[in-house]
Amino acid sequence: MMTEYGPKDTAVDEYNRVLHQDAVDRAVAEAEQLVAAAWTAELVQLRELARDGLAEARLTCQEAWVAVCAELGSDRSPGLAEARRRLAVAQDELRESIDAAQRVLAVVLQELSAISAADEERAWRARTNRVRVWSAWCDAFEQGCPIEEEPPFEPGDGS
Repeated sequence: MMTEYGPKDTAVDEYNRVLHQDAVDRAVAEAEQLVAAAWTAELVQLRELARDGLAEARLTCQEAWVAVCAELGSDRSPGLAEARRRLAVAQDELRESIDAAQRVLAVVLQELSAISAADEERAWRARTNRVRVWSAWCDAFEQGCPIEEEPPFEPGDGS
């Protein structure tokens, strides 16, 4: 390989620089993965809360409907009016719950997609860094630089 570094010291310096940058990128990637895992867990919990709220609103609406049906069989006009009012309130709450759940689920999906994209970007960065470290090591080695050890991985080993 031809090098653009010039003196041997520069090749070793470049190797050490890219090796250090790879270590920094790995540490950042590990921290990002921890944050992503925690955020994913929160998003899943939020999704479940939205679904539970929606299920509860549906159940309240069904109970109000059963109360209306029960009052229809009786001769109590005030009871029927109150049951219909509770049904209307329950139906309004159900509509609001559906709207809120849709908004929450859309945000959750958006966030999970962003986490997935960040995971892919980290994987590409790691592969790029492996190639850069390997190339810098090869350049230094070919120039006869005193490199004590081989790089910690081959460029395509997936480490």
